[in-house]
Amino acid sequence: MTAALEIVGFLLCLGGWAIVGATLPNNYWKVSSIYGSVITTSTLFENLWKSCAEDSTGVSNCREFDSMLQFPETVCVQYLGNNLFFSSFSVV
Repeated sequence: MTAALEIVGFLLCLGGWAIVGATLPNNYWKVSSIYGSVITTSTLFENLWKSCAEDSTGVSNCREFDSMLQFPETVCVQYLGNNLFFSSFSVV
């Protein structure tokens, strides 16, 4: 029973690392478009490490987050909630 539980835990850990490795390089976690007219269209996209804006000509401007303190407020609140939730498991 103990060996089977350890193997399942190890496989879940590997699956988690695979999911993290697949999602971190993706730039399009959050995408929104702004349509003013046919000529002035811009797309905003961001991931965990940077926020970018691209206009209709294909020119993009990116701003990287150098520290966790520069994240948007919603991301910080989500991190706080996740940390509180998962830290409750360490108490047990």
